[in-house]
Amino acid sequence: MHQIHGYDITISKANKLESYIMKTIIKIFMYGKQAPRRYIC
Repeated sequence: MHQIHGYDITISKANKLESYIMKTIIKIFMYGKQAPRRYIC
């Protein structure tokens, strides 16, 4: 299973990016509740 090492690295990068996006979405959602329409363009 060592031949998919590069694939595993890609998956871990994707997971980091996904978690970053989720955190950003949650932040925007929470700020949106406090200050509606600030981030809605």
